[in-house]
Amino acid sequence: MGVAENGGLIEVLTSHKGNTFTIIVTSPEGETCMVAAGEDWQALIRQVTPKT
Repeated sequence: MGVAENGGLIEVLTSHKGNTFTIIVTSPEGETCMVAAGEDWQALIRQVTPKT
């Protein structure tokens, strides 16, 4: 999840098996809207490089 510039909360939801996804946005006023849904979600492993 993350916060948009306008204060909206953006959430990406995936199924337990990870093959489907839904993206929803909740406005600061509390209204929620589904903006996308689909199949074949692929989670990526984030690699962090330490600073030297």
